[in-house]
Amino acid sequence: MNQSDDAPQDFDIIQTRNKRDQYTIEIRKHKVEGMLKAKRLKLAQDLGNNNNNNLPMKLTTGVDGHSLPSFSELTKPFFDSLDAKDVEKLSEVVRTIRHKLSINDDPPIDEFIETGLFTHIIKFLEPGYQSFTDLQYESLWIASNCFAGPMEFTVKIISTSLLETLVKLIWDSRQNMVELVNNAF
Repeated sequence: MNQSDDAPQDFDIIQTRNKRDQYTIEIRKHKVEGMLKAKRLKLAQDLGNNNNNNLPMKLTTGVDGHSLPSFSELTKPFFDSLDAKDVEKLSEVVRTIRHKLSINDDPPIDEFIETGLFTHIIKFLEPGYQSFTDLQYESLWIASNCFAGPMEFTVKIISTSLLETLVKLIWDSRQNMVELVNNAF
């Protein structure tokens, strides 16, 4: 056998490997989508069982029978509570953002990223906010929802400093935060 006879066989092997790799990627993608859908369904059920959603303002018509303000409506209360250092109000606004990004089958990640709030919310994952566990928890959940979206959004929001912050959270002394980081990413 000469080398030219092996070329078609090698090409077939490469094509088979590529198909197998594409199939594996699709399986992983569907698994992640299924896990996210289950998370969102559980959240929607939890919200339905809880009449007090702790939503910070007058609500407009939303999805799944729950009313949520738009991201543009959340921007002013977010920055007002941030400027006033009102952690309780800030946590409520961040929780509302997380609800908005969690209960839809197709969360409005692009709309959220366009507001510019993502970069501010990610700062709550830094060690200086360690005493505000609820705020960090909600912020981490928002980050995981955004990263689980389409790749085009992940590319827009990923940065080296964000990855460093997430790695620091993995080494956090609070077990629930470590579990959340491990489950989210």
